[in-house]
Order: sequence, then C-alpha cells, then structure tokens
Amino acid sequence: MSFSDKVIVITGGGTGIGLATTKLLARQGAKVSICDLLQDSLDVVKSEIQKSGQHDILVTALDVRDRSAVETWIEKTVEYYGKKIDGVVNAAGVAGKNFLINSIDTITDEDFDLVWAVNVKGVLNCLRAEIPAMNDGGSIVNLASLSGLTGNPKTAAYSVSKHGIVGLSRVATKELGSRKIRVNCVCPCGFVCEWDITGD
Repeated sequence: MSFSDKVIVITGGGTGIGLATTKLLARQGAKVSICDLLQDSLDVVKSEIQKSGQHDILVTALDVRDRSAVETWIEKTVEYYGKKIDGVVNAAGVAGKNFLINSIDTITDEDFDLVWAVNVKGVLNCLRAEIPAMNDGGSIVNLASLSGLTGNPKTAAYSVSKHGIVGLSRVATKELGSRKIRVNCVCPCGFVCEWDITGD
C-alpha cells in the first residue's frame, strides 16, 4: 500500500507509539497532521521531519478531551492539505497515576475519571470529528491494549478504558462498512511510557 500524498491524522503523535507512527508515515510520503498535549514535543517532531526533507507536517497542541478543539484540528487539517482525510491513527492515551498501584477497591474517582475521559471519551471525540471528514475507502486504527482484551491486576481504570476502545472500534466497523472504511484496533502489550503513567 502506498502512503504517498495520503492525508493521515494521528493523535498522540508527539510521543510513544504515536510518534513512531508519525515518523514512519512521513518517511513513506504521507501528509501527516498530528496532535498531542505538549507543544514542546510537537515542535521537536516537526523540526526532525522537516530537517529530513520529508513532507511538511501540521502539528497542533490540544487535549483530546476537548471536543471543540479536536473538531477545529480536523477542520484545519482538511483546509491545510486541501483534501479529505485518508487515514486515522488514534493513539493518544494515558495509563493513570495509579497504574499498577491501586486495586479496584482503592482506585480514586479522580484517576478513573481521567483515564476514562482521555482514553474513551477522547477516542469518541476524535471519531466524531474524523469520520465526517474522511474519504470513503479510508482506514481508521484505534490504539487499545492487550489489557483491553484480558484485564490485569491493578489496572482497573486502564483495562476498562481499553475495553471501551475495543467496543467503539467494533461499533465503528459495522457502521462504516457501507463506506468501505476499514476500522482496526491494535492491542499492544508491554509498552509503557512515563508520560502515559503521569498523564502529563
């Protein structure tokens, strides 16, 4: 499959798996638009890609919990590249401050609500903005986790949120089949970044 001149949006594109995906797609000629929470991370990514002589890249600092900000980013992407979106990678997410620490009976509302809001509501916000702006025949990849299939001790908020992403992906698959938009859910195992744990 050729990614040359394909418009692809990536959430969490400044760090972790989202960053690796951004670099790979840019090397393959995609027109990439990424968002992340931290402007500093985005500036570094943009500089690296431009110095390598690859396609221009659009970077936007935002919180995926903010539906309006996500919608504005997608609108800006379509306007910037002058065409609809061909592909989506929803990789933004957090593990929570008490990941691998608190069991179900000790997890705090604050931590559970943060993880749910970023991982599930954030993906929902992104899908609501991305789907209307996509070309038929496009592709959506949502990043979940093996924990979203199995569940693990002391990961209540994280596991529940990743189960939610798997569920959203299954629903999207059935809803978007008529437009020939493929929806896949990737469930990695054992990839934890410091920024995922802290939510910073």
